[in-house]
Amino acid sequence: PAQRHNPALGHAILQAAGLRIRRDESGSLPPDASLYEIVADFERRVIVERLEAAGARLEAGLRWAAFDAGREVGIARVASLLTVFFRPTAPTTTDEAMASDRAAFARFFAAMLERGVLLPPSQFEAWFVGLAHGSEDIEKTIQAAAEAFKSL
Repeated sequence: PAQRHNPALGHAILQAAGLRIRRDESGSLPPDASLYEIVADFERRVIVERLEAAGARLEAGLRWAAFDAGREVGIARVASLLTVFFRPTAPTTTDEAMASDRAAFARFFAAMLERGVLLPPSQFEAWFVGLAHGSEDIEKTIQAAAEAFKSL
């Protein structure tokens, strides 16, 4: 289908790329904020909330899938970026990351690929959940992970 241009979304993208919106000392929009500033601020907050919710759902689903398969994983996540490590907790140092079971990750990567999910091929790369990923995509990824964890 043809996509319509949404100028408010375009402004939010510009803002995310570095365009700053005026704030007062408390961090709020000033009383004389323009309509553009109000719309851009709202769009930014909606986008951030959607990405956070999608990342949290994927993380929770992956944790459940691993637990259900008897696998120990640590998941490092910030908003909609995450990485699965085959170790009891998410690493906080390079040494901990290097000590994760990278061979298990390689097998997991291959098992996910067999199920139609292309992950970043390196244990040390982040998964990116974007606005294009709907709840159906996230649920399919969780289902594929459940099967992949059980196949390891």
